[in-house]
Amino acid sequence: MVTAPKHPPRSISKISVEHSREALYPSPAHSTLYIRGEEKTVSGEAILYNAQGERIGIYTLNGSENSIDVSFLPSGVYWLHIKGKNYSF
Repeated sequence: MVTAPKHPPRSISKISVEHSREALYPSPAHSTLYIRGEEKTVSGEAILYNAQGERIGIYTLNGSENSIDVSFLPSGVYWLHIKGKNYSF
């Protein structure tokens, strides 16, 4: 798990990806979270949840680098579920 240093409000505080072929960056994310696959294309559905388990959004992934707008999120910990995998950030 990577813990980010202090940062301005409205940023995502940390990101953790274990045993993954995908990369999620930057950490912390202030406006856009990028998802890049080790393979040429990451496809499928990504579901974003907040710390209370509430679904924030559903996103379609289709390409070598996908992005999710997180500028509207308050600081905190969020989970991203992709193709049967879970990522916290």
